[in-house]
Amino acid sequence: MEDSNTKKRLAQFLEYLKIGQAKFAENIGVSRGFANNIGDSIRRENLEKIARVYPILNISWLLTGEGPMLKGSSGHNYGSTDCQTVLLIPIKYAGISLKEISSMSKMTSGFEYIISPVKDVDYAIEIADNSMSPEYPLGSKVLIRKIADPSILEWGKVYAIDTPNGVIIKEIRPSVKKNRIKCTSINHDQDKYSPFEIDITQSISIYKVVMVISLK
Repeated sequence: MEDSNTKKRLAQFLEYLKIGQAKFAENIGVSRGFANNIGDSIRRENLEKIARVYPILNISWLLTGEGPMLKGSSGHNYGSTDCQTVLLIPIKYAGISLKEISSMSKMTSGFEYIISPVKDVDYAIEIADNSMSPEYPLGSKVLIRKIADPSILEWGKVYAIDTPNGVIIKEIRPSVKKNRIKCTSINHDQDKYSPFEIDITQSISIYKVVMVISLK
């Protein structure tokens, strides 16, 4: 049987995301064979799942082929939109620096990329614990942008600090000690997430958190 036009367009979108059918199905919460068995008619509940997880996808294009694939683009010039694909750092890599992960991603195809609704971000990171909840719950994804000058940090804001032992995502506050900053959690359970200090000169890079993506 010839593949449906909707199936072909979905395959084009997955190629753009650089993910496979199984990962797509997992992300939207449907059976693994969903993408392979899709026809030209998709149930409303599944369309809602797709739109919720991938808000940049033009659902009208998916169903009819009319208009651009991505919202906000024109024709097929996808690079002209305000979105981009970024490397997703999953929880299992929580103890590895972004610098090392970036090198790993260039040598293997086992990494996932997601669409960022804002441009000029460097990475997406999956939150590994509840220390920053409720604003950044476990499993949510934060989009981060590298800052050029660490001397202009804004106290009380959330940053991702890349260290040799992994990325620290915390609110930062001044320390009385030279070259150190205090890292605090939004979750104020002191028994689990007490504040700590780090030597800023030992960090690899510092990134500002610009957006959080969380499923409700």
